[in-house]
Amino acid sequence: MNASVIAAMFWKDLMMEKRAKEMFPQMLAFAVLILVIFQITLQIGIPAQDVLPGILWVALTFAGMLGLNHSVAIERENGCFSGLRLCPVSRSAIFLGKMAGNWFFLLLMAAVVFPMIVVLFNLTPGWHFILLAVVIALGSFGFAGIGTLFAMMSAQTRIREVLLPMLVFPVLIPLLIAAVNTTANILAQVALQELWPGLKFLAIFDVVFVGIALLVAEFVIESE
Repeated sequence: MNASVIAAMFWKDLMMEKRAKEMFPQMLAFAVLILVIFQITLQIGIPAQDVLPGILWVALTFAGMLGLNHSVAIERENGCFSGLRLCPVSRSAIFLGKMAGNWFFLLLMAAVVFPMIVVLFNLTPGWHFILLAVVIALGSFGFAGIGTLFAMMSAQTRIREVLLPMLVFPVLIPLLIAAVNTTANILAQVALQELWPGLKFLAIFDVVFVGIALLVAEFVIESE
């Protein structure tokens, strides 16, 4: 697997988004809209601390779906996959480059959205935010890997916007449960040893499912 191919794919996605400015603004606007709606809804008296972990991951995953659909659909519409198949490079490297781009935009969105969450829900900054960043990185890594694979599979259909969530969310349920629970424990500032099971599960999930996605992606890219 050629690291330069992965880097080239990643850089290509960054430059495409820098010129077009289509995907990331949509993702960010959708995530902010979700946060504002929930913040207004929670004025009825529900403790924000009880539902904030779920709100955070709802915003990240649903906004991330927009990015996944766009990042793969634009490749197919421009005939990029046909050109990539003609290149003498590893299909796994193509997948990892595309996945790296999606992961980067998810992390960038989280970095912009989280300060808004701190302000909207009156969170107190502390060392536990570092652990929360680790959870977001692990959760979004698995989401990017699985989501990129299914986005490639559904890109050939006319109902890809509907089909992609139906394919991705059943597989992501264990990841989301672990991410939400670990996020809740971090915000509650529980002891560090109580966080290890959730962190280990997220890491193992990422290794297993991203590894499977990497193997399957070889066949998916060839069939594009």
